[in-house]
Amino acid sequence: YRCESRFGTFYFLSRHGESSYELAPSFVNYRANIYALKDLGVRSIVTWSETRAVSHNYRIGQYVLVNDLVDETYGRPHTFFENQGVGLVRQWPVFCPTIHKALITSLTEEGCTCADKGVYVCIEGPRLETPAEARKYASFGGELIGTTLAPEVFLAKELQMCYASICYVAAYAETGSEFR
Repeated sequence: YRCESRFGTFYFLSRHGESSYELAPSFVNYRANIYALKDLGVRSIVTWSETRAVSHNYRIGQYVLVNDLVDETYGRPHTFFENQGVGLVRQWPVFCPTIHKALITSLTEEGCTCADKGVYVCIEGPRLETPAEARKYASFGGELIGTTLAPEVFLAKELQMCYASICYVAAYAETGSEFR
C-alpha cells in the first residue's frame, strides 16, 4: 500500500499476507518483498516484529530496538546473488544506526517503554523453540527470539538499503515449565 504524507511517500508491505496472517514466516518470499521495495525506490525499511524474550530483562509489552542478530534459519534463500561469484557484505552494523536513533527518539517522545538494544535470534519456524534451544540461544547471547528478521536484513544490505526493526515482546521463550 502506498501512502503520501508531508514527509514523503511511504509503502506498507504485509509480510504474511494482505488481509490476515496467511503465511508462516518460513514460507514468506523475503527476496521478492525486498526487491519489490527496492524497485519502488525505497531506500529505508522499518519493520515490526513480534518476539519472545529469552531474558526476563525485557517485559511483555515492551518495545526493543534490536542492534544485533543471530541467524538460525536454514531453509530460506539468503542472497540475491546465488552462484554469481564471491561477494561479501559486511554485517556491522547489522541494523541502520540512523533509523535506529530516529526510532528511539520517536518511541521515547511517545512515552513508550523501549529498550535501545537487544540481540535477536531468528529461528526458522513455524514451530516455536524448545526449552533446550532457548537455553542454547541464551548461551549465544540471544535475548529475543523471532522468526522474521533473517534473511530480510541481509537482503536489504545486499541492495544497499537501510533496515531497522521495532520488536514487540509478546511472551517469554519456552522454559519447559508451566510458568513461562
